[in-house]
Amino acid sequence: MLKSLILAAAIALALQATAQDASLITSDTEDYCVRLAAQLAAQPNRPRQALELHEQGVALCAQGRPREGINRLRHEVLIMRAIGEAP
Repeated sequence: MLKSLILAAAIALALQATAQDASLITSDTEDYCVRLAAQLAAQPNRPRQALELHEQGVALCAQGRPREGINRLRHEVLIMRAIGEAP
């Protein structure tokens, strides 16, 4: 009985911790979009394609479409990594 109670409590704590971590990792909020855009804007030597994706991403976030905006910004991150300028 005591082992079952301890196991149930441990599972509950693990699920709570996982839920908190997941919200940080898979965020698709406007706040995250703004923070990601600011981080990328501070990067030097961005190619034209990265700049275009950045403008599109920021515009989509401003239109209330953060998921689409973040996708554009993440594509920009891939481009920056490919040229060795990753944030």
